[in-house]
Parts: sequence; structure tokens; C-alpha cells
Amino acid sequence: MEKHPVEVKRQIGVVPEGMALFGRLTGSEFLNFAGRMYGLDRVTAAKRTAELLDFMQLADQPKKLVTDYSHGMQKKLAMAAAVIHGPKFYSSTSPSRAWTPSPPAL
Repeated sequence: MEKHPVEVKRQIGVVPEGMALFGRLTGSEFLNFAGRMYGLDRVTAAKRTAELLDFMQLADQPKKLVTDYSHGMQKKLAMAAAVIHGPKFYSSTSPSRAWTPSPPAL
């Protein structure tokens, strides 16, 4: 890690206890921003954003601001941002708090 700290950080996805989300962005804008910050190109960031919003069941209200999301929706968004770049490792200080997974679609 001492020799390549940035490369190591790119392989980790973290959701901290105090999620720092930009409330004046939509969920899509926030995920695109997160993807770009992790070094994804625009096309890949947009593709991963769409996939993750759909997977987290947040795609149905594309114009909704993050500040208007429920706590559970914000948690899902933070999880999506933590994995948008395809990290090898994922960590959350409270992975199930305020988040109820939906049953799988049949």
C-alpha cells in the first residue's frame, strides 16, 4: 500500500457510517459523479449508474433529489456509489441498518 496507495484505494469500496451525499444532486447525477471520481470514463460511468439505479430499485424517480430520498434510499445510493467502480473489496460500517432488501424477481 505504501508504494501504490491510490491504486489500492481504487480496489476498495466503502460506505462510512455518516454517509456524505450531495443532497442537491439527483441519484443519477450523484452516481455519475462518484464513477467519474473513481476514474471511470463518461460512458462507463453512465452505464454503471443506470445498472446500479435499476439494481437498487432507485431508477423509478430519476429527477428526485438525494435530499428527498428516505434514509434507506440514501443508504442504497451510498452502497451503489461504493461499488460503481467494481472494487475487489467492500466494507460498510452498518450494511443492513435502514435497508430492507427486496425479494428477488422471479
